[in-house]
Amino acid sequence: MAGAARRAYAAHVLRRTLAPALLLSVLALTACGGSDDAGPTTIDGTGYRTTTPSGWTDARKLAAKATFDVDRFYAKVVDKQIRDNVIITRETVPASVGDQPIERLEPEVRAGSAKTVGVPTPPAEAPTTLDGEPARTWTFRREQDGKRIVQRQLIALHRGVLYTVTLSSLASADKGDGLLRTVAEGWDWD
Repeated sequence: MAGAARRAYAAHVLRRTLAPALLLSVLALTACGGSDDAGPTTIDGTGYRTTTPSGWTDARKLAAKATFDVDRFYAKVVDKQIRDNVIITRETVPASVGDQPIERLEPEVRAGSAKTVGVPTPPAEAPTTLDGEPARTWTFRREQDGKRIVQRQLIALHRGVLYTVTLSSLASADKGDGLLRTVAEGWDWD
């Protein structure tokens, strides 16, 4: 796929899934709802299964009016306040993109995500995998509505679908590396 076509697709992904997921997950950090159930939760997503950390609950009702497709949305609720959350989106990609390695798409997606939320482009983190598929991650640190937020994104291509995992937490209680690791290590493709 030519560079211009790859950049155009990266921009499309940003408009449809990544940027809205970043913004929705921050809004959720102040929303109410759910309970503080004990024990890990199994997420049965579209094309995958994973596990959330202990005490997380389904928060998709918070995304009911989203203008993009949220496949799964889980959150840790303490005293009726969401503390941490993960949003998983998936989007079928054109065949020409699906045949490309993730490292060809990642720089444009990462830079576009940063631009959308108004922060400098974060450095790429060490390559990783998501149940055997090559994956890429990066971390944003930013402020919104007077709160310091840490957001981590992980992207992977699997069978022509781009999966994006966005994990958000308040910086004051950030355990995001471990939380994202829990979701990633529990991941199994269907």
